[in-house]
Amino acid sequence: MNDEQGSRAYRRKLSTPEAAAYIGLGESTLNKSRVTKSVGSTPAPPYIKLGARVLYDPADLDQWLAQNKRRSTSDVKRWSEHDGPSLEEQAPAARSDGRDSGSEAGSCPTAGKR
Repeated sequence: MNDEQGSRAYRRKLSTPEAAAYIGLGESTLNKSRVTKSVGSTPAPPYIKLGARVLYDPADLDQWLAQNKRRSTSDVKRWSEHDGPSLEEQAPAARSDGRDSGSEAGSCPTAGKR
């Protein structure tokens, strides 16, 4: 077998229950994602339709997972090493009233009151 044949070697495809377990989602979530074309605000993972059968390629699922990596829950885009400074390296955002957004004493009027 040469390198070209080895790189195109058959890789077993996964059924919906297997794919759901592989990526950590529920089977019903994957079923719904094929109709809505999304998982929440994320595009649904690609699938293969053969007659009535639905299959998922593990390589496609790996790529889908990689494309949806985030560094924090507030990230709205895919993270990569080339996206600039980490969240820890970024300066704190300024508040609209001009005060620092830090956690200095007295910044919360109800702090410590019960």
